[in-house]
Amino acid sequence: MRYPNTAPNYGEIARQLIRINPVELVTAVNATSEKQAWLNAIATRGFTIPTYQYNRELLSSVALQRPTFEGFKSVIEAEMHPDSKNDAIIKNLLITRLEEAITSTILASSILANDMSVANEAVEKLYGHPDEQLLKDALDLQIDISDHDSEIKYGFITPEECEKLEAIEFDATGIYYCFKKALDAYGINNWKVEVDKKYTAIDVRDKNADGISVVGIPADRVVNGLKLLELTRHEIECHLRGSENCRHLVASMLEPDSPLKPFIEILAKSDNEKLYEGVAKYNDVLIGGDHGMPRPYATFACDWALSGATFNRIAAALYPIMMSEKAPLPKKELLEELYKITYRVIRGTVNTREGDYSFTKDYNYLAGYYMVMSNPDSPYCDFASMKLSELNAIEDRIGIPAPKYPLISGLITEMKNEFLSH
Repeated sequence: MRYPNTAPNYGEIARQLIRINPVELVTAVNATSEKQAWLNAIATRGFTIPTYQYNRELLSSVALQRPTFEGFKSVIEAEMHPDSKNDAIIKNLLITRLEEAITSTILASSILANDMSVANEAVEKLYGHPDEQLLKDALDLQIDISDHDSEIKYGFITPEECEKLEAIEFDATGIYYCFKKALDAYGINNWKVEVDKKYTAIDVRDKNADGISVVGIPADRVVNGLKLLELTRHEIECHLRGSENCRHLVASMLEPDSPLKPFIEILAKSDNEKLYEGVAKYNDVLIGGDHGMPRPYATFACDWALSGATFNRIAAALYPIMMSEKAPLPKKELLEELYKITYRVIRGTVNTREGDYSFTKDYNYLAGYYMVMSNPDSPYCDFASMKLSELNAIEDRIGIPAPKYPLISGLITEMKNEFLSH
């Protein structure tokens, strides 16, 4: 690879890029208090209209980086000259990641300005919007999970084991223990696992504002044993393991003295998460059967939000649909799940009285599941932190190698037996 002589400091650009995560930009700093206020009002047959506040310091710092990334992208496009197939792949990946980062800077500035039409355009570039076929599939799925005459399907955990596992509770410390045990089994030690009240959901973040790779666990999160097995497979064995495999794949394509080595973590993780979430949800179903099946609710909610529905209208429309399940959650848990789904598809907006915007990331759980279900044995399932099109390009030019970290087939069974023995 012939590198530009005029390029800015590669290491500094990489440090700036790894701090940009679209999810952090749209995470409300008052999400927990607004959730509690909404749930309290519902309990007394009232309602509140959530009003979200965001980390303006973070948004401002990200928005200000747009000229830097645009300038660097122009230099790379004009002055970086590939000498091999590997080089061409790396150049294209770097340009794509810079485009994703530039889109995130636009998202940040539009949230600051409360310009949700521009924010919507940025989100669509990152995650896309649900299409007509997915909406049809979501409706068909809803009909199926509302059919009380059909039997519940189980994964490789038996019905008797499911019942026992669902009776066991784990708090955030228990989740932390299981995640760390899985990482130790794979020999992966370059990720931080932390429990903190700042997290609103369990999340694997390849990139975050502190410039580190972290698995975040909400301090108040409580799950049952079956859910914890699903989460361990989903978050660690699918998301994090896939990211590590992609990092090793990218590193193998770089020259020993490449100035792009600081970009490995960035090149290996796309903001587009259809394959990423699809692989994880497919594995949820392998473990829990219907318990792990992706629900259609986020897909419906994204579509309604894009059509102008407000927070409370979305929640009101989802409630009877969620109640129609063959085995609906207890009311308290259902309301909490209802709030979470609705919040996640409108996060980024301040005024929830207005619609026509959605942070559409969550429809990819269902869309990705159907994509992976059509080809579950694809080698791409070990490299799911990149886009399908990127992996296709790599395979066409140099082939996909064996993963650095193949799936440990007995790990979840070992954890299950440990849970059931106590």
